[in-house]
Amino acid sequence: MNEKNNKLHTIGDVCEAINKKGFKDFKTHNLRYLEKVLDGVFEINRDEYLNRLYTDDDISKIEMILRLKDQGLNYAAIKSILLQSKTKESPSDEVASEIIIENTAEVQEKDIIIPHGNIEIFKEIMKSIITESIQSSITPKIEDLRKDLVDLKIQNIDLKIALEKQQEDHFNHLDEKLIKWREENNNKNRPWYKKLFI
Repeated sequence: MNEKNNKLHTIGDVCEAINKKGFKDFKTHNLRYLEKVLDGVFEINRDEYLNRLYTDDDISKIEMILRLKDQGLNYAAIKSILLQSKTKESPSDEVASEIIIENTAEVQEKDIIIPHGNIEIFKEIMKSIITESIQSSITPKIEDLRKDLVDLKIQNIDLKIALEKQQEDHFNHLDEKLIKWREENNNKNRPWYKKLFI
């Protein structure tokens, strides 16, 4: 290890250095998460109080991890790259590219690697797959709802016609009763002499 790599940094210093390199809002919890998901990649030193201490190589490694993540690689692929490049002094983009090319044929479904230039194509493919999936699952339901709506409209029209017929029958019945009542009352209220002559 050269003198540059012997300098140890606290977790706060590392986050500050990473933020200065263009990775905004990189916090201590982000670094702890990277250590957890990339188990075996980092060899973290500790001081007498068990605080984490990082070397300049660790900072370079973290920066590379973040660049690879920005390029669309998942953590399993990044871990594979870093573990395979441990034999080399410091992992570079060329090493990462070589490892990605070597491992593309061996990639399992959970370890999807997307080359940087294909991220937009991948996004478009995923967008179309999601759209097709939504359309294929929603379109039949929309058609069912349309049919139900047409059925409801027909039922509504039938109910309206039946209600109008019922109201008409009811009013006709009331008219008949009213006419009959008038006739009965007209005869009762007329004087006896009018009943004889009319």
